[in-house]
Amino acid sequence: MLNLWREYEEEYIAIKTDMSLGDEERAERLALLDQQYQDLTSAYLEQNIIIRGNLEDSAFKSLAAQYDTNFANYKAMSDAEKD
Repeated sequence: MLNLWREYEEEYIAIKTDMSLGDEERAERLALLDQQYQDLTSAYLEQNIIIRGNLEDSAFKSLAAQYDTNFANYKAMSDAEKD
């Protein structure tokens, strides 16, 4: 995300300092730039949510499997081993 911000900032500065642009064209380019980077940011955030959900699901399944294994091993132990 930091790289995305730096790219945005560089392009924003380039547009603001381009003296060949009129005020209207500059405003249009800035609006387009804002929209493009809002779309990119939204896409990254959506990917982040999906990845986070997948990681949480994977961690939950892994912990559940460990719990089931430990519980089964505990049940299989003799009373002497449990103490």
